[in-house]
Amino acid sequence: MLVADTLDTGGHLSADQVLEHLHAAGTPLPRASVYNVLEALARAGIASLVPHGPGRALYELSTGDHDHFACTSCDTLLDLPSRRIRPPAHPDVADVTQIAVVYRGVCAACA
Repeated sequence: MLVADTLDTGGHLSADQVLEHLHAAGTPLPRASVYNVLEALARAGIASLVPHGPGRALYELSTGDHDHFACTSCDTLLDLPSRRIRPPAHPDVADVTQIAVVYRGVCAACA
């Protein structure tokens, strides 16, 4: 559970950031192992892949429903309270299991 413990430090981390943290803590794991563990944690619902857009994949511990704000200037990614939106009805959609909302704009520090 070393990878999950690293995610528990907070924030949104890439696999390389998790790897760096583990190496700094004296736990060198192969890069492929870190990627595999992150994917397994996401499949198990312990971690979530953050839907922030193109670029490196970011992970966080699954802490309940929340939205994200991505700063288009400095790439900061913030957690926001969820607004609990309902998906529109569509005859070809049987069930919605997840809604991911990412607001984009400029954060207060960059404004």
